[in-house]
Formats: sequence, structure tokens, C-alpha cells
Amino acid sequence: MNIQLTFKNIDDSEKGPIEHLLRAQIEDLSEYLQKDLTDEDSGFAKCTVESFDKHTVYHVSVHITIKAGHAKSYHAEEKKHKYDEAINLVRGKLQQQILSDKK
Repeated sequence: MNIQLTFKNIDDSEKGPIEHLLRAQIEDLSEYLQKDLTDEDSGFAKCTVESFDKHTVYHVSVHITIKAGHAKSYHAEEKKHKYDEAINLVRGKLQQQILSDKK
């Protein structure tokens, strides 16, 4: 699955850890989509992480599009004071959508 990351108002020192965590979570989710992911180009994840200094909040948004077979789309977003909490909650929401779609 191709992954596109966009950072807004994120300190350079945080970009590496955020990217690592996001990529790991997306790769974990791709296991649930193995039947739909026929090759690397059959799935696309667009991830945006934005920091709001005024409220010390991270907004994480992930949109996954599956192009193979029956086109599918999953989206989740979350705002939290810690980026790892927001990413983990987004992953949980996406997993829930994917699993309910598989039923």
C-alpha cells in the first residue's frame, strides 16, 4: 500500500517518530486488507498530522482507498493532546470499519 504523509505545524524533531508510528499502524491494518491489496498500487493511504499550538492538540486524519476489486474507502480522524494517542485511536476506528465491512 502506498502511504502519503503530510505534516502541518509539526516540529522537525517529531516528524520521524510520528512517521514511524503511522507507517507501522497502516502496515498492521493492511493485513486485514490482504485480499483487496493485489499489489502495492491497489491501495493508498493519505495521512495528515497537524499540530495546533494554541490548544496543544494534534489532529490526525487517515483516508485509505482500495482500488482493486470493489473500490472501498475508509476514513478516520481524531484530536488528542498526544500524537500517539490520536494515531492509536484512528487506527482503532479504521480497524473497526474494515472488520465490519468484511462481515
